[in-house]
Amino acid sequence: MNILLTNNRIKNFTGSEIDTVTIANYFISLNYNVDIFTLEYSEPLINNLDEKVRIICYKTADLLLSDYDLIWSHHFPLLDYVLFTKKVKTKYINYSCLSSFEPYEMMPIYYKRLSNITYLSNETKEYFKNQKIDMHNFSFFPNYVYDRYFDNEKNIEGLKRICIVSNHIPKELIETKKLLEDNKYIVDIYGSGYNETMVDSNLLNKYDLVITIGKTVNYALGLGIPVFCYDHFGGDLYITKKNIKDSFNYNFSGRYKKIKLSATEIYNYIIANYSSAVKSIKYNKKFIKENCSFENNIDKLLKKVFNLPQIDCDSLNLNYSILKYYGELFVREISNGTIIINDLKDINSKLNATNNELNNINTKLLKVCDERLELINNLRKDKK
Repeated sequence: MNILLTNNRIKNFTGSEIDTVTIANYFISLNYNVDIFTLEYSEPLINNLDEKVRIICYKTADLLLSDYDLIWSHHFPLLDYVLFTKKVKTKYINYSCLSSFEPYEMMPIYYKRLSNITYLSNETKEYFKNQKIDMHNFSFFPNYVYDRYFDNEKNIEGLKRICIVSNHIPKELIETKKLLEDNKYIVDIYGSGYNETMVDSNLLNKYDLVITIGKTVNYALGLGIPVFCYDHFGGDLYITKKNIKDSFNYNFSGRYKKIKLSATEIYNYIIANYSSAVKSIKYNKKFIKENCSFENNIDKLLKKVFNLPQIDCDSLNLNYSILKYYGELFVREISNGTIIINDLKDINSKLNATNNELNNINTKLLKVCDERLELINNLRKDKK
C-alpha cells in the first residue's frame, strides 16, 4: 500500500510535525510505502523519522507517485498542490485538522468531497458547528498516547524534579522556575529556545511533575505523572478527576478555564496542591487509556476510511481545476522563500565563522606584538 502524508515542515518538535512523523513511522511499521510532501525538512526532527520514508519537496515534486492508496494530509495548500497542480490520484483522503484558528489548518473548499476529516477536540467541533460547516464526514481523533505508556509504573515519592514543556513559554512560568529553584526544586525547560528534543516517556519519567499543555499532557497522564496545565493561554491548573473531562474537551490547551496567575501564585498553588493532584493519578491514567490510545484510535479510523466509497479524483479536478494555480503559487513561493532564508542563514553562519577566525588571528597577532614589545623592553634594559 502506498501512503502520502503532507505537512508544511518536518523540522522542529511542534504539533503537526511530530504528528506527521508519528503517523509515517506507524505506516512503515505496517510495511506500507510512505512518502511525505513538505516545504522544508531538516534536523532535529528528521532524525526521528524512519529511514524508509521518502521525503519529497517542491524541487523534487516529480518523485510523487501518480497514484496513492491513501493521502493523510495536514495543511490544505499542500493538498491543493498535490491534487490539482501535480494531479496525484488517490482512493482515500484523510484531512487532519489540528486547530480551529491557525490559517494553515482551515478546511479546503472541497472538504465535503474528502473521505474523512479528523478534528482534535470538542472545542474545534463546536467552532465548526458555529461556522455552519457540514460535518457529515468528520471524525474525532484526539492527541494520542502509545499503549506502552500505560504499562509504565511511576513511583511518586514526592515533588523534587519538575519539567516545563512549551514552545511559547509565558513570562510567569520562567519566573516560577526561579522561585522553585530558589527553594531547592530541580526544574528543566524543554521547547523552542530551550532544550529542543523529542519529549517522550524516557524523558518525562525523570520528573515528578510536568507543567505543559496539549499533547504532552496526554503523555504525562498516560505515564501516571501529575500535570499542571498552564501556558500562554493561562490554564486549568492541576488535572484531576474533577476537571479532566472538561479540560480534555479543550485538548488540554488551558482554554477551558484560562486561569492566569502570577509566578508567586503558581508556585504557591503547585506546592500546596501537589499531594491532592497525586490522588488523581490512577483515574487520569484510566481516562487517557480509554480515550487516547494511539493504536486503538488509528485502527478504528483506518477501518472507517477504507470502508468508504473511493474518491473520484477526475471529478474533483474537473470541479476545482482553478486550485492548481493557487497550489502552485503557494508551494513555489513559500519554498523559494525558505530557500532564501536558509541561504541567508548559511551566509550568516559562514560570516560568523570568518569573524571568529579573524578574531583568533587578531588574538595571535596581539600576542606576538606583546612578545615583541617585551623583547624590546628587555633589550633596552640590557643596554642600560
